[in-house]
Amino acid sequence: MPFYDIIQPQGLYVDTTHSTYVVWQGKGIASYICEYSHKDKSWGSSVKIRDHPAEADYHGGPSLVRDQDGYIHVFYGSHGSNQLYSRSKSPDDITAWEHRASFEGGFTYPKPVVVDGRLHLFMRRNEGGPYNVETHYRSKDNGENWQGGEVIIDHGEGWTVYTGGIATRGDEIHLGWVAHDHETGKRLNVYHARLNPATGNLRAADGTDIGSRVSADEAEAVCKVFDSGESQCSTVRCKFDRKGALYLFFKHNDPSEGWVLKWTKWDGSSWRTPQTITSVGHKYNSHEEIVSTASDIKAYVTCSDRGRRSGKLQRLEYDGSEWSLIEQFRSSDDGVGINNPQIVRNHVNELEVVFAEEDYEDIENGDLRTFAYGEGGFV
Repeated sequence: MPFYDIIQPQGLYVDTTHSTYVVWQGKGIASYICEYSHKDKSWGSSVKIRDHPAEADYHGGPSLVRDQDGYIHVFYGSHGSNQLYSRSKSPDDITAWEHRASFEGGFTYPKPVVVDGRLHLFMRRNEGGPYNVETHYRSKDNGENWQGGEVIIDHGEGWTVYTGGIATRGDEIHLGWVAHDHETGKRLNVYHARLNPATGNLRAADGTDIGSRVSADEAEAVCKVFDSGESQCSTVRCKFDRKGALYLFFKHNDPSEGWVLKWTKWDGSSWRTPQTITSVGHKYNSHEEIVSTASDIKAYVTCSDRGRRSGKLQRLEYDGSEWSLIEQFRSSDDGVGINNPQIVRNHVNELEVVFAEEDYEDIENGDLRTFAYGEGGFV
């Protein structure tokens, strides 16, 4: 599986080089990177960063970030295991890599981001048994040293936190998540909180002070966006429009509609009642959004009408009153589908999203195609 929906970002645009960098998990369960030059309108050669451990699986896809000096950092190869980490040997140069010390522990789903010139890394960590929490690491010297590892979201023993994509606004990092109840085997509800990474303090959307860790009680009291009851939710995306309005997009196994994509918006004092955008057909069919204004939103959504994961990828647009299907993509190979769209962080219109084939019968198939797409079509 080249891309994984809650490992982000897997594409990054850099304005100083006018390039987009894309990382993915390819043949041999290894991490690769490639650069697209917007100036030359061309892709460079794919570079293998490193092989993954023998016990690795498709959950170990890479994510990337660029520090203030131009070094590119890639995190990969984990699924309840050590988090592997490599850094480019030279700024804005992907041809050679230095393998850094691993983060030791039971980690999964790395999400790096830069705020105020510092690197921040969010990862899920296993605390023993069916008990997984969200952690926060940080580096003020471009990855030479890492501090932290504090638990920031903890629903308690018997629960696992699934954090979707993160978003930054000013000096805050916004996180959306669902909580997996191991007793019932269900991922429940939708939650949101915002972190000031400089102080380690968390707040709810309305500003309620939570402290340094969201507990299960605090999540229920001040962080809950949507109560799903006994039905499941998955893959929460936090998005901001140009004016700073906050939106959440997530999947819900609606009792009357099946698996659908829903969205909500923070109106300044409360979350609006979530509305359905479209059917997705399966728990693991993913989605990504670009929110420009309240009347200009794009959604890339994987849909399947056969109750299986992967299928066709649809691009829908919202004009302020309704969602419309603009176009859709299918694989030319009947044995595979399309899944896991990833919006390029800091993207330009020419290349805004990447996605890939997914073999629903062999989920670890490494011989799959990846695609890049923008307003002018495929890149």
